[in-house]
Amino acid sequence: LRETCAFATPPFPWGMLTATIGIASYAADGDFAAIDDLVRVADRRLYEGKRAGRNVVVSADGATSATRADPLP
Repeated sequence: LRETCAFATPPFPWGMLTATIGIASYAADGDFAAIDDLVRVADRRLYEGKRAGRNVVVSADGATSATRADPLP
């Protein structure tokens, strides 16, 4: 999804379209008492990605995934 946004056309007046995504999963992140707890973990990772420079995916193992997209002509 993040890479699809990076290569979206047409070019937008505000520049490139990017996505920062925080991922949490029940199996990888533990047993949660409520769905709100799982959402809270995903939200925390979303903001970790934004602090890391945006246009990244942050997952359960703390890894980030990012690919710099060249601007389209």
